[in-house]
Amino acid sequence: MANRFFNQFGGTLERKVIKLFAKINFVAGAPVLVTSEVINAGTSPVTVNPSQGIESISSPGAGRINIVLGSYNGGVPSYDTYSRLLSVNTAVVGTISANNIISSLVSDDNVDGASGNPSLEITFIATGAGPGPGFPDNGQVLLVEITLSFTTRRRQLRSFLGR
Repeated sequence: MANRFFNQFGGTLERKVIKLFAKINFVAGAPVLVTSEVINAGTSPVTVNPSQGIESISSPGAGRINIVLGSYNGGVPSYDTYSRLLSVNTAVVGTISANNIISSLVSDDNVDGASGNPSLEITFIATGAGPGPGFPDNGQVLLVEITLSFTTRRRQLRSFLGR
């Protein structure tokens, strides 16, 4: 895992839980990771990265997004590996359309980096001419919440025993 500081209290029995969030815009039918946005524009503008912990995204096929975990510091990618994936939640922000996302599933889990850069792939099922692979419509935003564990049972036991 990269040298970042995470909030340590999550109110869970699972130790070392990490949540990553991604904001993805859909432009011309392609997903684009949002890495900079201005909040409080009217009063006191602040620029934030709503997709911290996400190095990049790509679309390897219809209705699929590959999310690489890490950061892109000054043109140099660094990758974050995790022990295991706990959950993924997605939500589409936008108006109701003919291509609404009705389900998403994790079709590839490589958060430990066992086969290449640490990543996961999400496949979306959308309405339209019948349920099938699909993306949100242009102009819609996809919010992704990824919950990961940075510990193994062995680490938990050692920590419990004070070793």
